[in-house]
Amino acid sequence: MEERLLQVDYDNSEFGTRAFELVYIIIRFHEKFNKDIYKDFLNMYLREYNRMSGDRQFSIKELEQEMTCVWPYLFMEQSVFYRSIGVDEDFCNFMFDVLRAMLNEYANGKASCPWTGRNSEFPSCKPPA
Repeated sequence: MEERLLQVDYDNSEFGTRAFELVYIIIRFHEKFNKDIYKDFLNMYLREYNRMSGDRQFSIKELEQEMTCVWPYLFMEQSVFYRSIGVDEDFCNFMFDVLRAMLNEYANGKASCPWTGRNSEFPSCKPPA
């Protein structure tokens, strides 16, 4: 069996992009994450991923850029999902507040999701023409 690192989204029984799954883990366990744990988590993930991936070595900067592209969608998706089924209103409000702050970062030019210069192995997220 090929050795590789794979996160599986068990509640939907499928896997998404690497960034989606990492961001999902961080959102679900946000109360346990602080800046040090976040950096340790990403460094441990990358150390293992790079060990198994061979020639292509990813950096923290590349991984965080992938995650920056996913954060807004995931916050929106999770807040709508949980709000629609009536679960954990405080959690939904937290995600909505973070989503609003993140969208403001995009609007102010402090965050971006570049369409070019990305690793060709990473799925494209170009908008339709």
